Amino acid sequence: MSFFLAPLRFFSLVLALASPAAAELRLLRDWKASPVFLQHVEFSPDSSLLVTASGGGVAQIWTLSGVRGAELKGQRAPMFKAHFRSDGQELITTGYDGSAWIWSLNGERLRSLSFHRAATAEARFLPANSTSPAGFVSSSDDGQLVIRGPDGQPRWSRLFTGTARQFVINQDADLIIGSTDDGQLHLINPSNDRRSATVRTVKTNHGRINRIAFSPDQTRFAVAGVDGSVTIWGLNGQSLQRLPASSSGWSRGAVYCPSRSGDLLTIGDDGTLQQWSPNGSLIDSLRLTRQASLTSVDCSSNGELASVVSSKGDLWLVSVRSDQP
Repeated sequence: MSFFLAPLRFFSLVLALASPAAAELRLLRDWKASPVFLQHVEFSPDSSLLVTASGGGVAQIWTLSGVRGAELKGQRAPMFKAHFRSDGQELITTGYDGSAWIWSLNGERLRSLSFHRAATAEARFLPANSTSPAGFVSSSDDGQLVIRGPDGQPRWSRLFTGTARQFVINQDADLIIGSTDDGQLHLINPSNDRRSATVRTVKTNHGRINRIAFSPDQTRFAVAGVDGSVTIWGLNGQSLQRLPASSSGWSRGAVYCPSRSGDLLTIGDDGTLQQWSPNGSLIDSLRLTRQASLTSVDCSSNGELASVVSSKGDLWLVSVRSDQP
């Protein structure tokens, strides 16, 4: 029996060594990152760390090998988002009490800012421009999206119908794309002093929007919704493509990898991570779980790694490869 098994094992080993060369997505490691629902995961700007935000109101910093760093806690749960500042030296987290807290990398709370009367759904650092200092942008269950100065005080705000949940800011900080739970996208161009803005509103078929992400060249953006699809849009508000991102339930995330190919990663309730080319062709898919929804995805700054989290608190680190031109 062993005589026949030896060649079989050798053949299996050859296949195992050969298969990663053809694979685009490959699981590197996974670990239990939270006992409760994970809302968000994000790489640090230099891709050396991760931060997760949980339904339990805790943000946790991790090394890429799964070693715990600082724990950011004390804010009212649930915590929807946690973001690194562009230099990687501070973080901002959201609170259900309408707050946003600023943290150091070692877990020291530096500032507590009162942003909204209802839950702060999203809060991000806003970089300085030629006229205005660095500040913040926030959105809330109360329907407001607010551009803020360095003291956290409003400079411009708009009240939309329903919850103003997701938004993103482009690299030049002259375009903010927000959304409301009725499926509308709001393309906001602030003035240089950030005390006024023009707003264009576009209706999608998504219903609630779960994620918005700019492409690496900043010429288009991806939108993930509860209808299970991801749509691609031009900056003129024109819908360009529709991708079947989740075979069941919601599409909960879409993010571009900043590689030369600019591939798109999507996740959903079906537990599968998918990789799409810029022309909308499915490159690869990787089933991570059958027991939970995938809730957030991010790509490293070099485009080589993806991090994914789930509704049961799991975290996966995945190798991403693309030979697309």
